[in-house]
Amino acid sequence: MIFFLVLASILPPRPTFLADTVMYLSPIDPNLYISSTFAETRTAHFHAAIDYGTQGRTGYPLYASRSGVLHRVFMSPLGYGYALYLKHYDGSFTVYAHMRNFAPKIERVVDSIRVAESIFLFDRVMESYNIRFNAGDVIGWSGDTGAGPPHLHFEVRSPSNHAINPFLVGFDMADKVPPRFQGVAIEPLHESTLIQGRRAIVQASISADGTDYRFNPITTTGPVGLAVQVSDRSDHMRNVFAVYRLELRVNKELVFVSQVDSFPLQNQNMMQIDRIFPILQQNRRAYQRLHLHDGNSLPFYRTMGNGGKLDLPIGRHDISITAYDIAGNVSTMNGVLNRIEPISDITKPEFYRLDGHRQFLHPTGESVRQLQNRFEPFHNWWVLKQSVDSIWVQDSVFYPTLERGRAVSLPTDIKFDDITFHRIQPNLQRLLTTPDGRMSLDIPEDAVYDTLSMAFGYWEEGDQLRMQIWQPLEPFRRSFRIGFNNGLEPGAGIYRINGSGKDQTFAFLGSLGDGPWLYANSSSPGIYTIMVDTIPPVISNPRLSKRGNQSIVSLTIRDDRSGVNWSTARISVNGVRGIPESDLQGRLTFFLPGWRPSGKSQIEVYVIDRMGNESTAEFSLP
Repeated sequence: MIFFLVLASILPPRPTFLADTVMYLSPIDPNLYISSTFAETRTAHFHAAIDYGTQGRTGYPLYASRSGVLHRVFMSPLGYGYALYLKHYDGSFTVYAHMRNFAPKIERVVDSIRVAESIFLFDRVMESYNIRFNAGDVIGWSGDTGAGPPHLHFEVRSPSNHAINPFLVGFDMADKVPPRFQGVAIEPLHESTLIQGRRAIVQASISADGTDYRFNPITTTGPVGLAVQVSDRSDHMRNVFAVYRLELRVNKELVFVSQVDSFPLQNQNMMQIDRIFPILQQNRRAYQRLHLHDGNSLPFYRTMGNGGKLDLPIGRHDISITAYDIAGNVSTMNGVLNRIEPISDITKPEFYRLDGHRQFLHPTGESVRQLQNRFEPFHNWWVLKQSVDSIWVQDSVFYPTLERGRAVSLPTDIKFDDITFHRIQPNLQRLLTTPDGRMSLDIPEDAVYDTLSMAFGYWEEGDQLRMQIWQPLEPFRRSFRIGFNNGLEPGAGIYRINGSGKDQTFAFLGSLGDGPWLYANSSSPGIYTIMVDTIPPVISNPRLSKRGNQSIVSLTIRDDRSGVNWSTARISVNGVRGIPESDLQGRLTFFLPGWRPSGKSQIEVYVIDRMGNESTAEFSLP
């Protein structure tokens, strides 16, 4: 029996589309397996659906789970691929993604628009066409468009566009397998906190006896937060799923509950602060926090007291963590947290003041490179900015503090001597510039969840100016703007550098100009540079082929710098324009419903890259 413990804070009162009288049919052959569940960890967001695996095949019929009107059609080679949205009488939605193609009455309308406008990328609200389906009608066929192998991504959304756990509306799977704990982590929440004698996040060892897990006793000197790495499986399945509910008890008292019933889609990237971000970034281990991180507004949680943060009195405390899957299977992990007095013989670390926001200066006047030789390892240095004008360097580990701000660890492969550190706070816009005015960072007021420190500097490598942004402890909530003062050289754009050596690649970000400044947006730390692109794309390798019963023409388009602007591509055969489809990876396809080649095909192609360099080509195919 499905386990329902819906928190009043998530769905008050129970809306119409979740009523017991509302029936949802399976959107695909019910004998196919569920391969992913709701709220699983993705690269930078929660999974907002359940997925059905299709055994590596495409072409399974997809059915309207409920009666409704076609609300929206989305077509792209990325993300959701080909997707449609049905709107139901109560204002709720169901979403079907990664489809191969749509039902004929949808395709006729969509193709007529695409042909008339000669566009491939498509995202339209379609309610005015009044295309309706009854529950059980075929709406299309499963595919592998967008991200991932062949499968169906199926969502239930509320009228207010909140993702709803589909298991709440009757979907289920055979599941007698209890959740499995893989680890427990303890993170310090104050500058004075030592965990097992260390100022660092500690991942504790655990042991198991069936569904009973235990972690070794943990000693702490101050406030801490707990987190668990835990997953679930179902009967006869190797797929790893998310758990449904977590409970934390201290000395048998319930202090924290997390239950994934629903979340606003605009907040799905808060997965990064529901998990411990540094561990997630370093090794992809998803430790789910059992306390509320500052800035977390997800509706999963019920807390008693201090948001699940454990500032316990001196002494022994029994910890119990319980995990439930959606079918009601339960596993529990127990352990002991010992709060002790701060160790009195720990001396306060010596501090060195940073001179003028630019160079690290030892009292003897040594630079950062000279200090690197004196203190090993360099990456154990931590930097704390205590106020706008005061930055301090410490040669021992100094962990983030809630009262005085966050700390930043310098990267071991730091490239520059000229470096500034800045405190970035929520609800405070910051415009940061290098001392010589050559570069800037414009950080909007809502760019971060919590106060953090950011390192910002640059160096010259050959004829390239490179900027590095370093911020390892917290994710950004939204993008910031990077600026280079380069005099607007023709064809110049801002690129992110990924990888190193032979594996180094350059990803074009943008080239917005304002006087001598060049701007682009980014949402993650990294290394950035300016590169010039004045070379147009190369068009080659025309080919006539079949896609099912449909004839198509495809070509190779190559642009090694800024990349092709696929949305502006045009292609025609014998003077008739078709739909310029693309995989965004280098293939452009002429598609026209019902087209058949007759005699010689004269092909004309027009493409531009993202810096506006144009290419045209003509080919003849027999």
